[in-house]
Amino acid sequence: MGKVHRTEAKILAASRALFVKNGFSATSISEIAKKAKINQSLIYHHFGDKEALWKAVKKDILLHQSSLEDLKMDASKGLKHFLKQAIKNRYEFYRDNPDILRMMAWQRLENKKDALAGGTHASPNQWIEPILALQKQKEIDPTLDPQMIILFLVSLVEGALTQNYGWEKSSQFDLDGYMLKTLHWAEKILQPNAN
Repeated sequence: MGKVHRTEAKILAASRALFVKNGFSATSISEIAKKAKINQSLIYHHFGDKEALWKAVKKDILLHQSSLEDLKMDASKGLKHFLKQAIKNRYEFYRDNPDILRMMAWQRLENKKDALAGGTHASPNQWIEPILALQKQKEIDPTLDPQMIILFLVSLVEGALTQNYGWEKSSQFDLDGYMLKTLHWAEKILQPNAN
Protein backbone atom coordinates (compact mmCIF):
# COMPACT_ATOMS: atom_id res chain seq x y z
CA MET A 1 0.00 0.00 0.00
CA GLY A 2 1.49 3.33 -1.06
CA LYS A 3 1.83 6.37 1.15
CA VAL A 4 -1.15 8.10 -0.53
CA HIS A 5 -3.40 5.09 0.08
CA ARG A 6 -2.26 4.83 3.71
CA THR A 7 -3.00 8.52 4.26
CA GLU A 8 -6.44 8.24 2.66
CA ALA A 9 -7.18 5.12 4.70
CA LYS A 10 -6.22 6.91 7.92
CA ILE A 11 -8.40 9.89 7.01
CA LEU A 12 -11.36 7.66 6.14
CA ALA A 13 -11.05 5.63 9.35
CA ALA A 14 -10.81 8.73 11.56
CA SER A 15 -13.65 10.44 9.69
CA ARG A 16 -15.89 7.41 9.93
CA ALA A 17 -15.41 7.10 13.68
CA LEU A 18 -16.14 10.79 14.26
CA PHE A 19 -19.01 11.11 11.78
CA VAL A 20 -20.74 8.05 13.25
CA LYS A 21 -20.31 9.35 16.79
CA ASN A 22 -20.98 13.07 16.27
CA GLY A 23 -22.61 13.57 12.88
CA PHE A 24 -21.54 15.93 10.11
CA SER A 25 -21.96 19.36 11.72
CA ALA A 26 -20.41 18.41 15.05
CA THR A 27 -17.27 16.97 13.43
CA SER A 28 -14.53 19.34 12.35
CA ILE A 29 -11.71 18.83 9.90
CA SER A 30 -9.25 19.65 12.68
CA GLU A 31 -10.72 16.85 14.87
CA ILE A 32 -10.40 14.41 11.98
CA ALA A 33 -6.78 15.45 11.38
CA LYS A 34 -5.99 15.09 15.07
CA LYS A 35 -7.56 11.62 15.24
CA ALA A 36 -5.80 10.53 12.03
CA LYS A 37 -2.53 12.05 13.29
CA ILE A 38 -1.97 14.02 10.09
CA ASN A 39 -1.83 17.65 8.97
CA GLN A 40 -5.34 18.86 8.17
CA SER A 41 -4.18 20.21 4.78
CA LEU A 42 -3.84 16.56 3.69
CA ILE A 43 -7.58 16.10 4.17
CA TYR A 44 -8.29 18.99 1.80
CA HIS A 45 -5.67 17.67 -0.62
CA HIS A 46 -7.18 14.16 -0.76
CA PHE A 47 -10.90 14.93 -0.39
CA GLY A 48 -11.47 18.62 -1.12
CA ASP A 49 -13.94 19.49 1.63
CA LYS A 50 -15.93 17.98 4.48
CA GLU A 51 -18.98 17.20 2.31
CA ALA A 52 -16.84 15.24 -0.14
CA LEU A 53 -15.21 13.45 2.79
CA TRP A 54 -18.64 12.49 4.21
CA LYS A 55 -19.61 11.00 0.85
CA ALA A 56 -16.24 9.23 0.57
CA VAL A 57 -16.77 7.59 3.98
CA LYS A 58 -20.20 6.31 2.93
CA LYS A 59 -18.80 5.08 -0.38
CA ASP A 60 -15.93 3.36 1.43
CA ILE A 61 -18.38 1.50 3.68
CA LEU A 62 -20.37 0.41 0.64
CA LEU A 63 -17.34 -0.73 -1.32
CA HIS A 64 -15.99 -2.82 1.52
CA GLN A 65 -19.27 -4.42 2.51
CA SER A 66 -21.22 -5.15 -0.64
CA SER A 67 -20.72 -6.35 -4.14
CA LEU A 68 -22.22 -4.48 -7.05
CA GLU A 69 -23.90 -7.68 -8.18
CA ASP A 70 -25.75 -8.09 -4.87
CA LEU A 71 -27.21 -4.60 -5.18
CA LYS A 72 -28.28 -4.79 -8.83
CA MET A 73 -32.07 -4.87 -9.05
CA ASP A 74 -33.81 -7.12 -11.56
CA ALA A 75 -37.45 -6.71 -12.58
CA SER A 76 -37.38 -9.48 -15.19
CA LYS A 77 -38.17 -12.19 -12.62
CA GLY A 78 -41.28 -10.45 -11.30
CA LEU A 79 -42.45 -8.51 -8.26
CA LYS A 80 -41.77 -11.19 -5.64
CA HIS A 81 -38.14 -11.53 -6.78
CA PHE A 82 -37.67 -7.74 -6.93
CA LEU A 83 -39.06 -7.29 -3.41
CA LYS A 84 -36.93 -10.10 -2.07
CA GLN A 85 -33.84 -8.45 -3.57
CA ALA A 86 -34.75 -4.97 -2.36
CA ILE A 87 -35.80 -5.91 1.16
CA LYS A 88 -33.35 -8.75 1.83
CA ASN A 89 -30.31 -6.93 0.41
CA ARG A 90 -31.10 -3.71 2.26
CA TYR A 91 -31.87 -5.57 5.49
CA GLU A 92 -28.63 -7.57 5.37
CA PHE A 93 -26.60 -4.53 4.40
CA TYR A 94 -27.95 -2.40 7.28
CA ARG A 95 -27.68 -5.27 9.76
CA ASP A 96 -24.03 -5.80 8.80
CA ASN A 97 -23.21 -2.05 8.61
CA PRO A 98 -24.71 -0.21 11.57
CA ASP A 99 -22.33 2.71 10.93
CA ILE A 100 -24.14 3.58 7.69
CA LEU A 101 -27.48 3.61 9.52
CA ARG A 102 -26.09 6.04 12.08
CA MET A 103 -24.59 8.27 9.38
CA MET A 104 -27.91 8.33 7.54
CA ALA A 105 -29.74 9.24 10.74
CA TRP A 106 -27.30 12.10 11.32
CA GLN A 107 -27.63 13.11 7.67
CA ARG A 108 -31.41 13.49 7.99
CA LEU A 109 -30.88 16.00 10.80
CA GLU A 110 -28.58 18.22 8.74
CA ASN A 111 -29.62 21.42 6.97
CA LYS A 112 -27.60 20.32 3.96
CA LYS A 113 -28.93 16.75 3.86
CA ASP A 114 -29.40 16.86 0.08
CA ALA A 115 -25.77 17.86 -0.45
CA LEU A 116 -24.62 15.03 1.81
CA ALA A 117 -26.82 12.34 0.28
CA GLY A 118 -24.88 11.73 -2.92
CA GLY A 119 -25.72 8.84 -5.18
CA THR A 120 -23.91 5.53 -4.98
CA HIS A 121 -24.33 2.14 -6.59
CA ALA A 122 -26.40 1.16 -3.54
CA SER A 123 -28.78 4.10 -3.67
CA PRO A 124 -32.43 3.08 -3.67
CA ASN A 125 -32.86 5.52 -6.55
CA GLN A 126 -31.34 2.72 -8.64
CA TRP A 127 -34.69 0.96 -8.11
CA ILE A 128 -36.64 3.44 -10.25
CA GLU A 129 -36.14 1.59 -13.55
CA PRO A 130 -37.13 -1.85 -12.19
CA ILE A 131 -40.18 -0.32 -10.46
CA LEU A 132 -41.26 1.37 -13.69
CA ALA A 133 -40.76 -1.92 -15.55
CA LEU A 134 -42.90 -3.76 -12.99
CA GLN A 135 -45.56 -1.08 -13.28
CA LYS A 136 -45.52 -1.47 -17.07
CA GLN A 137 -45.90 -5.25 -16.59
CA LYS A 138 -48.89 -4.49 -14.27
CA GLU A 139 -47.22 -6.27 -11.33
CA ILE A 140 -47.05 -3.00 -9.36
CA ASP A 141 -49.98 -0.61 -9.34
CA PRO A 142 -49.11 1.93 -12.06
CA THR A 143 -50.84 4.73 -10.12
CA LEU A 144 -48.23 4.54 -7.33
CA ASP A 145 -45.36 7.03 -7.35
CA PRO A 146 -42.02 5.14 -7.72
CA GLN A 147 -40.32 7.49 -5.21
CA MET A 148 -43.01 6.70 -2.63
CA ILE A 149 -42.57 2.97 -3.30
CA ILE A 150 -38.85 3.37 -2.58
CA LEU A 151 -39.58 5.32 0.61
CA PHE A 152 -42.05 2.64 1.68
CA LEU A 153 -39.61 -0.25 1.11
CA VAL A 154 -36.61 1.44 2.72
CA SER A 155 -38.72 2.54 5.70
CA LEU A 156 -39.92 -1.02 6.29
CA VAL A 157 -36.34 -2.23 6.63
CA GLU A 158 -34.94 0.77 8.51
CA GLY A 159 -37.87 0.70 10.91
CA ALA A 160 -37.16 -2.89 11.92
CA LEU A 161 -33.52 -2.10 12.62
CA THR A 162 -33.85 1.33 14.24
CA GLN A 163 -37.20 1.43 16.03
CA ASN A 164 -38.15 -0.31 19.22
CA TYR A 165 -41.77 -1.20 19.68
CA GLY A 166 -41.39 -3.29 22.82
CA TRP A 167 -39.90 -6.29 21.06
CA GLU A 168 -37.13 -6.55 23.64
CA LYS A 169 -39.72 -7.23 26.35
CA SER A 170 -40.91 -10.33 24.58
CA SER A 171 -38.70 -13.09 23.31
CA GLN A 172 -35.80 -12.27 21.00
CA PHE A 173 -37.09 -10.22 18.05
CA ASP A 174 -36.99 -12.38 14.94
CA LEU A 175 -35.69 -10.05 12.22
CA ASP A 176 -35.67 -12.85 9.65
CA GLY A 177 -39.33 -13.56 10.40
CA TYR A 178 -40.05 -9.84 10.17
CA MET A 179 -38.35 -9.75 6.78
CA LEU A 180 -40.60 -12.57 5.48
CA LYS A 181 -43.72 -10.80 6.75
CA THR A 182 -42.47 -7.58 5.18
CA LEU A 183 -42.07 -9.30 1.81
CA HIS A 184 -45.63 -10.62 2.04
CA TRP A 185 -47.21 -7.28 2.98
CA ALA A 186 -45.15 -5.25 0.52
CA GLU A 187 -46.30 -7.52 -2.29
CA LYS A 188 -49.97 -7.20 -1.22
CA ILE A 189 -49.77 -3.43 -0.95
CA LEU A 190 -47.96 -2.80 -4.24
CA GLN A 191 -49.98 -5.09 -6.50
CA PRO A 192 -52.74 -3.55 -8.56
CA ASN A 193 -56.14 -3.78 -6.90
CA ALA A 194 -57.83 -7.00 -8.02
CA ASN A 195 -61.33 -5.47 -7.81
